[in-house]
Amino acid sequence: MIVFTAMGIFFSLRYKGKKKKDEGFAYNYFKLSYRRKFIRTLNTSWMSILAIILIFTISPYSMVVNVLVAVGIILLSVGQALYNYYMWKKHEDENPAEE
Repeated sequence: MIVFTAMGIFFSLRYKGKKKKDEGFAYNYFKLSYRRKFIRTLNTSWMSILAIILIFTISPYSMVVNVLVAVGIILLSVGQALYNYYMWKKHEDENPAEE
């Protein structure tokens, strides 16, 4: 967790203030515009559903723990999508000429 957090902070700072890619493929999530981040979040939402299914089928923990983890995954996924959508619309309103 520490390594992934450090990597997120590193890339966030590295690409802060740089031009974001709004068309085509970009491997690095931090190079994307908020619109593209929102689209990628929706496209990868099936992984959250798959993770929840796997948790309930193969997890050795109790049902309470499984439900808490599933709710956490759902909240994080929905929160990320809502945040990216909000920021996309906010930046769209600030820069209408770039469309």
